[in-house]
Amino acid sequence: MCGIVVTVPHFAHEADGNQAVKDAQCFRYGFRTGDSLVYEFITQDTTTFPDRNALIRHRTDYVSVVCDYVDSTGSMYLRQTLESSTSKEWSPVDSARTRKKSDWIGRTAYIILAPNGKRILSKQLDTNNAANAPGGPYQHILLRQLYSDTLCHTNTVHKHCDYKSQDTLAENGYPYPLINRLCHSTLDKEIIDTFGLKCYRLTYSETGQGAQAVVNANLQVYSRSVVNQGGTVLFSTERMLPVSGVLGEQLELFLKFPNRPDNKGRLRGATRFKVVFPPLPGNTKTADAKKKSKKLQNTKKRI
Repeated sequence: MCGIVVTVPHFAHEADGNQAVKDAQCFRYGFRTGDSLVYEFITQDTTTFPDRNALIRHRTDYVSVVCDYVDSTGSMYLRQTLESSTSKEWSPVDSARTRKKSDWIGRTAYIILAPNGKRILSKQLDTNNAANAPGGPYQHILLRQLYSDTLCHTNTVHKHCDYKSQDTLAENGYPYPLINRLCHSTLDKEIIDTFGLKCYRLTYSETGQGAQAVVNANLQVYSRSVVNQGGTVLFSTERMLPVSGVLGEQLELFLKFPNRPDNKGRLRGATRFKVVFPPLPGNTKTADAKKKSKKLQNTKKRI
């Protein structure tokens, strides 16, 4: 057993170790040992099923990402935690209500990420309690694969890449959602100014299928989804970390319960995200981000 302390969110300095941005020729994730960031996700989505009224939601999630270690291959050992979630929900026949509780708040995914974003390991510490992220088991992920194993996107070329990805989405639910997808990504050589930072633009689209089975003494449900997602993510040219993005998704949902008819629904959503702490140039630290910072500072987690 070893103790890991969640520290105040910050960007680690170059002197913090053997970090993964040494190779300037490759477009890759550049987390360094000691990095601790908070991202804000703002999502609007609508879920419809034939036997119920549409559910419309406007949700704000705060997610922390901590890098504990980077090994000699550049693989990053990361923790991703949902720190808080606030959702305003309504339907055509029901008045709006605000939900601030979720069984997924405080759940941590442990992810070992190769420099190109391919997952080497993805797991949850809590494997006793079934739950899903507020956006569901197939919601957008922050730490996605950037390109195939055999292609290096250089920073100076406009490149396209098609590849297949099979992932365990430990940050989205337990039991783990699994997804198989075909992805297309484009790295734009144009440098964009945002929040006072120089950024590269990665645009991607993907389609595939996901599945999750929840079977225990209290619940049996099998879900499957046809997933269509895409978006644009801006990466800091200096640190090679995602700093903001705009994402869209359309999911066909299939639910199966014992002794009940199958249920088919649809989810459509749009998401904007950005780093809120550490504060970026031109982006002030919000009150919510301050709360997340204090929470991280005073929280100790043991593995």
